[in-house]
Amino acid sequence: MENVPITPSYYKSYCRTNYTKNIFDYTWHLEHFAILYKTATKIQSAAFPETARYTFEIRLFHTPLNWDDTVIKFYIFTEDPFQGSCDISTILLGKKKFISTAGYVENGSCMYETTASALLKYTNGGTLTLNFTITILCDILTKTLHVKSVPLDTVNNSTGMEKHENLIRARASICPPFVIFKLNECRAYKISKNLLRSIKSSYFSSICETCQEEEENDITINLNVPSSDYFQMILTFIETGSLPIYSDVPTILELLSLSFTYDVKDLQVTCEKALILNITVANVLDILDITMKEPTSILKEHVMAFIKFHLNEFTNTATFKQLPSSSLKEIVESIAEHKIDIKSVPINTRSESS
Repeated sequence: MENVPITPSYYKSYCRTNYTKNIFDYTWHLEHFAILYKTATKIQSAAFPETARYTFEIRLFHTPLNWDDTVIKFYIFTEDPFQGSCDISTILLGKKKFISTAGYVENGSCMYETTASALLKYTNGGTLTLNFTITILCDILTKTLHVKSVPLDTVNNSTGMEKHENLIRARASICPPFVIFKLNECRAYKISKNLLRSIKSSYFSSICETCQEEEENDITINLNVPSSDYFQMILTFIETGSLPIYSDVPTILELLSLSFTYDVKDLQVTCEKALILNITVANVLDILDITMKEPTSILKEHVMAFIKFHLNEFTNTATFKQLPSSSLKEIVESIAEHKIDIKSVPINTRSESS
């Protein structure tokens, strides 16, 4: 057995259970039921279908002092126990009234118990019409897929080491000198110069190096950026090591793209892991798009595994159907490149006694 790593890790697995089903629909008319329920103790249906696999039996437990309190039980007899359901309905004036269902069905199972007064409400001219729908699940197959684990060191700040790193960040963030970013000539954001150097970003390091003559003093940098909000999120991440609390997938995707632009590797790793935790059929194409443009090997592996496992749902989305043929070809080739092993395990649904 593989040893579980001590560091906090995120394990992602998928499971899908497939099955085929057979449905047997049986309608039983009981004429003169208002008289029959008082005189009979057992009523048996004809066997069905052509192979005569199933028979229903009604057993009546009379209460002579009050016939309407007669207890009526429905039983099913079969040589082949099955996993599925047996729905019992009454039919009155063409309308079905569902009254019972059951799960695993064995020979002699009691499917439903009621009273004569409850069934008499559904008679028409003294005739009670019952409908039995047997749904049998067969060829049940479970498919599983396990994707490589991902360490959570930059997603959840929970371990002592992470708390220590955050403490170092916090101390560095209040130590002068500072770089003051003036964004789009309106918003200003102040951050420690030493902290900018510590993240080893070529972009932010170059800013610090160009102002060496003012090494001991605060410096102001005027920047025109496409979005001052996203740039401020990057600076906040550099200070805290965390993404915004309520980051949605579009925000994380934008931050991931900017992590390459500004060479902030910690932000890149954190965004990738956050996206891995939030892949869905609705957003997987958006996440896939960035894995095609940027070197995101871990994220891409998870995206490919997700697509392969959810291929039917994925190909039925409106977004997928609108993709150009060149994009479809690229997706198919990418899936083929990743060796993704989906294991199939048949499930025995019968009890040991059967």
